[in-house]
Amino acid sequence: MNALRHVTFAAGIGLAPVDAGGAEPSGWQALADERAVIRIADAIDRAVDAQDWKLARSYFADR
Repeated sequence: MNALRHVTFAAGIGLAPVDAGGAEPSGWQALADERAVIRIADAIDRAVDAQDWKLARSYFADR
């Protein structure tokens, strides 16, 4: 399930806000955002490992 974590992390980084200069966001908010993405990926991993498909699907939009 590491592949899913890396894909989710990459998607989170790709969607992370950047300042007008194009630099990466800094400070506590960037760290909090990164941890949030990792927590979601870990939760999806645990749900899939437990074969709890209803819980795993709950992390994704219907469309």
